[in-house]
Amino acid sequence: MPECRPLDDSDIDAVCTLPANRAELFYMFPRASYPLTREQMIVQIYKRNNSTVIEEDGKVIAYANIYNLEKGQSCFIGNLVVRETSRGKGIATQLIGYMNRVAISQHWVKAIHISVFETNEAALSLYMGLGFLPYAKEEKTDPDGVKVILVHMKKDTGLRNR
Repeated sequence: MPECRPLDDSDIDAVCTLPANRAELFYMFPRASYPLTREQMIVQIYKRNNSTVIEEDGKVIAYANIYNLEKGQSCFIGNLVVRETSRGKGIATQLIGYMNRVAISQHWVKAIHISVFETNEAALSLYMGLGFLPYAKEEKTDPDGVKVILVHMKKDTGLRNR
């Protein structure tokens, strides 16, 4: 059974293999260059919080983290990626649920944000199904120089002032 756990240094190389191509890396980590390297990941890990993996049968199959954290207020779930062969099995739902619980229990956030490129229809549909609602759009440029729209979504945690 797949299990969520904090990222360990020994997981970094496996995380680098999760995006199968340049387009997937752009969805996961728009500022990175393909192929994703250990060095790029280490810089990202130290800028963010709660780097988490899902492991199944001893293999890392998914990754996500928290960023733009404002304790007691809000955060974003980012760099979310699931290995291609593990998609369609509820892994992203499991990871988002875990990240939501971490954000609430460790950081007491009232809102959780997630951003997704509108061309990533599967992720957009998943996030909406999990209760995230769009609130803003931002124009970006993909690695081929094509303009794409980044949709910012938000979900209320139900947590009130402590």
